[in-house]
Amino acid sequence: MKLVPKLPKKVQFLIEFSCPMVNQLFVRKPFIGGRIGYPKDEVFGWLLVKKVTNWGYRTIAEMAGYSHSTEVRGNQLFVRRKIYERLLRKLISLAYKGEWFRRME
Repeated sequence: MKLVPKLPKKVQFLIEFSCPMVNQLFVRKPFIGGRIGYPKDEVFGWLLVKKVTNWGYRTIAEMAGYSHSTEVRGNQLFVRRKIYERLLRKLISLAYKGEWFRRME
């Protein structure tokens, strides 16, 4: 028997959504040894799912295949470095340059 989860449409959109701007805003330090870790854009995408759905870290971590502490640390790091604010500001500036707001008036 194969289970197919029925996810809300907003979650399906965010899972397919890729945000390469996160890698531009959050530059990785040069590798000096140890475990590299998970891609920041994937962790960021799952954290967006958590914020949109108000699900717990453990639920999101099970869906993503990460440990919940990875999600918690990723969220703390993104908040501390103001990645959420900088990304939103960047998206708004791109939308304004594209004149998307002027067309709505």
